[in-house]
Formats: sequence, structure tokens, C-alpha cells
Amino acid sequence: MDSVLESYVNTHQLHGCVVYVKQNNEIAHFKAYGFQNISQNLKMKKNVIFEISSMTKLITSAAAMKLVENGKISLSDPIKKYVPEFSNLQVLINENTDSARTVPVEKDITIRDLLRHTAGFGYGWTNDSIDRLYRKFNIYGVNQNSENFISSLSKIPLKYQPQTKWEYSCSADVMGVIIERITGMSLQDYYSQEIFIPLKMKSTGFYISELNIGRLSGNYEMRGGKLVQNDFPLPSTYLKPPKMYWAGAGIVSTAQDLANFYSMILNYGSFKGKQIVSRESVEEIVSNQIPGIADSSSGIQGFGFGTGISFDENGKSTGIYWGGSPYNTSFFIDFQRGITAIFLTQNAPFGHLNITADFEKIVRENLP
Repeated sequence: MDSVLESYVNTHQLHGCVVYVKQNNEIAHFKAYGFQNISQNLKMKKNVIFEISSMTKLITSAAAMKLVENGKISLSDPIKKYVPEFSNLQVLINENTDSARTVPVEKDITIRDLLRHTAGFGYGWTNDSIDRLYRKFNIYGVNQNSENFISSLSKIPLKYQPQTKWEYSCSADVMGVIIERITGMSLQDYYSQEIFIPLKMKSTGFYISELNIGRLSGNYEMRGGKLVQNDFPLPSTYLKPPKMYWAGAGIVSTAQDLANFYSMILNYGSFKGKQIVSRESVEEIVSNQIPGIADSSSGIQGFGFGTGISFDENGKSTGIYWGGSPYNTSFFIDFQRGITAIFLTQNAPFGHLNITADFEKIVRENLP
């Protein structure tokens, strides 16, 4: 691990990172490499705070399953029950043909569809006509709020009929709005109550205190073969609550805080003798939720609730994994070998150096 990561830092391909690896309740490797901020000559430390991007989704899934446990929602509930703006959704068919048109949805989008990304939404990343509408409506605008987000999204046709395809999408952000409407709380307050405080995730949230702002990592990107520091988002962005809590990608955290969360998942909801999330909820989260459902975008083999799934020939989950774009944060959990592994950096573009795959390979090959 040292030889690979230190070489990337020394050749100015990686600003820095924090690595955390645990097996069977023993820390195998917990170390900081490189710089938190190069221009300030600030060395990376193990308690540095990172934007974890799409690793937020698994936390959102756990928070949503707490509502299921408490009888506030059901996985089979149609989301229009909580978001009536979605009562008359249309689906685009025959795109790029003379017969292109919209038709009504055949099945209601459910809570389960949001958590497993089979709702028919997109993410605005591609050049298809629906994603172009996402950009036109500025779905992910800096000044977006939840009401405008839902209002705009309700006016855009779905990409496909719900439950017929898997496509990574903004559905976790819709789930976040539903959580807020049901609880009457902000996501920050609800996640703190149900997840962050019970798991002692003291440096995790959608924003951070002024005392902790100096621990936030700088953001870097390889451009033209050079490592360049990005000016946005500024650290001060995280000093106050955002206009919208992005349940799909909005959380900042540390390696130790995330290790606490993933330890809870590895132990099926238990953390230091307390059941934070029920075993049944975790089993749903880490089970493959898309058998027989076509993948329309990435070639993924299995997906649970906010996380990729590895499974054996019998369909039993053997592990989970996911990453965060564009900054190459990643984690994986191997249930069979008791491994939790976390890699945190803020080094774009996504896939840079194939570093997250190399990290996983090193861990798997060097632990029993």
C-alpha cells in the first residue's frame, strides 16, 4: 500500500488520501498519505474530512429503513402518497424516432424503486433527451431547493417504465425529500438522531462547524497532466445548512466515522452491543434487489439499496461496494472475510489512476 500510494504522491498524481482497513474487529491499516492542502503545505491527517459524494446513498438507505422499521413507510408504498407532484408522471417511448411520444406510467414508482434505482429517473449525465431536460431545468443547480427540485422533476418524463430497468439516478435525492416530509425534520437532524449520534460519527453531516472547517480536504483534479486545486466548492460552503439536503451525494465525513457506519452494516445493524438498524433492514439493504431487471447504463451485476452487491452462485450477498464521483472515494465490505476497507481522497476525475480498483486489489491480496 505504501509503495503504490507514496509513489503517486511523490510524482504529483495524487494530492493525498486516507486509508482504513479493518478485519474481524482488528485494524489492519489506518494511515494518511500526502497532503490535505498542497499550497498550504498542510500534511494529510487521519481525521481529515472528505466529501464522500455517492457513498452518501447507503447512509440514506439506512435512514429510510429506520422509517420502515417504525411503520412510517412501506417499501411497497407508491411515492405519490408522499410526493403528490408525481401523481401524473409520463414515460418517454420511441426516443429519436418519428413516433417518439409520452405515455402514462403503467406501475407506480415505489419506495423500493427509489432505493434500488428502478424508478425511471436519470441523473442528467448523458446526452439523451431526458438528461438534456434535467440540465435545461437545472435540476442540480447550486441554488436548488427541495420544492423546486420536485416540481421540476415532475414535469420531465421518465426514461422508462418503473421496475423495468436499472439506471443510476437522482432517486436517492427524491427519497431524501420524502424523509423530510414524513419526519418534519431536516435530513441533518434526522440522520443525526438515527445514525450519526448512535454511531459516534461526530464529524459527519451535510455541513460542519467552524471548529472543523480547517479539517476539510482540498479538492484536486488532473488537468493536462498536472494536478490542479479546484476553487469550488469553497470550504465556507459547508459552514451553513444547504438550501437542499442532497441525500444522494451531500455528506462529508472521515475515515473513522465511516468505519463506524460500515462496522454496523458488517454486523447486520449492531454497533458496540446496540442494534442501530434492525438485522432485517440491513439484510434488505445488502441483498441484490435487481435480479432479472435489465441494466440500462453500467453493466452492474447486482445492486441493493444504495450500494453495489457482490454475490455467489446462489445469489447470496457476499459483499457490498460503492464509490463517489468525481473524487474517487470508495469502500467495500466483504462479509465472508470480515473486511471493511475505506479509501478517501479528493482527486478527480473519477477513475483517475484506477486507484480505487488498485486499492481493493491490494487489500484483498494481502489479507488472509
